[in-house]
Amino acid sequence: MTYIQDPERSQAKMNFLPQSKKDRLFLLLTVLTFANCVRLFYSNSHTILAESFDTGWIVRTGEFVLLNGPPHQDIYSWTNQERPFIAYQWLFEVACYLIQKAGGLWLLGLSACTVTGILYIAILPHIWRRLGIPFWISFLLLSLVLTPHWFNIRPQLVSYPLLLLLAMLLEKNRTSKGNGIWCIPLLMVFWVNIHTFFAFGLGVLAIYTICSLIREGWRESKGLLSVLILSLAASLLNPYGMELTRFVFGFLNGDQFLGMREAQSSLTDPSAHFVFAYFIILWTVMFRQRKKLSAESLIICALISLAAISVRRYQSIAVLLTWPYFGIALANSNYLKMFQNHKAQAGIAPPSNGLFILSGLSVIVALLSWYLRVGSEQKAEQLYCEGNQDVIRYYTSHKSSTDRLFNDPTTGSWLVYFGAGPVFIDTRYDMYPKDFTEKVVYCIRAGPGWNAYLAKYNATMVLMRDDWPLITSALQRSKDWKLVIDNGRLALWIRNSSKLAAQLDSWKVSDGSIRKSGLPKKLIDETIQSRCRQYFARSQLNLELKNIDCAVEDLRAAVQLLPESRFLRQKLKEANELQSDDRPGQASL
Repeated sequence: MTYIQDPERSQAKMNFLPQSKKDRLFLLLTVLTFANCVRLFYSNSHTILAESFDTGWIVRTGEFVLLNGPPHQDIYSWTNQERPFIAYQWLFEVACYLIQKAGGLWLLGLSACTVTGILYIAILPHIWRRLGIPFWISFLLLSLVLTPHWFNIRPQLVSYPLLLLLAMLLEKNRTSKGNGIWCIPLLMVFWVNIHTFFAFGLGVLAIYTICSLIREGWRESKGLLSVLILSLAASLLNPYGMELTRFVFGFLNGDQFLGMREAQSSLTDPSAHFVFAYFIILWTVMFRQRKKLSAESLIICALISLAAISVRRYQSIAVLLTWPYFGIALANSNYLKMFQNHKAQAGIAPPSNGLFILSGLSVIVALLSWYLRVGSEQKAEQLYCEGNQDVIRYYTSHKSSTDRLFNDPTTGSWLVYFGAGPVFIDTRYDMYPKDFTEKVVYCIRAGPGWNAYLAKYNATMVLMRDDWPLITSALQRSKDWKLVIDNGRLALWIRNSSKLAAQLDSWKVSDGSIRKSGLPKKLIDETIQSRCRQYFARSQLNLELKNIDCAVEDLRAAVQLLPESRFLRQKLKEANELQSDDRPGQASL
């Protein structure tokens, strides 16, 4: 039997593949640039939890809102209980709590990963593809701008697509006078309860309105002006009303933010050179096409670029807000014509289907990235608190209602998540007074009077990450504080008192009982090593002060803890010799 091939089907198969060297080159570039974006996405996906320190209080605030309604006073610290607390992102917090309740931190991280994936791998390339810009150019430029800020579990994840949607609605109204702008006030009602970046949206809307008034006059701009007024009114539809507006503008006086890494200038960010490369390309194209661009696009791009240079956390916002206008400028560029194929590009679906295909790919990439990097709830929890669950749970099970804890901000957020409050401070830097935050940082850096500051608050415990070596060193040298446990990353200290020995014995973590405490072996070993460092540091201080007897006592305690240490035995021998020299005629201890 002779098989006769259908010529139309055969031709369709042939047309699906690249027909020219140029098309094959563009297909190869598309595959390579897409693969590079996937690689970058995978390598950054762990930062969803690893650098999202706010996740703890975001989740617990959502739980509080569901049970009690939006808070008006601080609910986490024992130091600022009467201070007003505005949960300006309460709707996002509720959503995070519900997701966490359904599937733990793992599901919450996967949700954030998926949102970022759809935005980064699907929506942004699709916007440019509809303008006739090949996918490989989008992926090439997107590979320059991916930073951890795209992944953090914060309400920015929702503000990102909202900013894009707003800009596209306003730009479409500018060019074709559609009715889409009338949904902006409804959008603002949702946005104002999600995140303070609704203020960015109002700013963009105001720029479009003012430019329209100048260019077209009152009559042609009545619609935009009405939308702006309605949006301003919509911003008051939140549990705090006008108080939220005052709070947002209060950010301008939040000088304590300048001490945060993410609030510092991008010029000090060693990883920002690729983002600056994006800005250079952006403004090269924008400048050359300036006569073809609207005043709105130039003003918005200029303002947000300056904001991103001034504050590194605005880098991702700048990319998102400039992206549609950058695409318009690039689509009008003569340089683009050499890369365009107005026929269907080989191997690429037409724009109408491109978004669905890219969205499906982005979900697969997000799921695989998250599963491979964080395969279980245990790993997700470990990633979030940097593997310090053992110390946190130990503190939670041994603290009493009368204990007063001093902690660093990041540890405070971990404690809030695990329900181990109240805390001294956490990462809600906008909630705490500026002078309070400055004094906390001063104490953590072991400035003169740090111990007096702790005494002022009657702090009975200190839970501190080893990322703060100055306060760790000061605690080691102080006779007022005793190390309880230390896993090499997070240490718990307790104030010295007449009842300390009995308390440590009851906890089975005294020098004589810690090896039989039942704690994980690694935690026991790290604690012993850290206690020996404390004894040695105090012995050196005592030697400097000529308190030789105290130095010998400290070194003897260290040797009893770690008898196999030649170094400690040698130091004890030297101290004994000094003690003998200091007491002529007496036998050496």
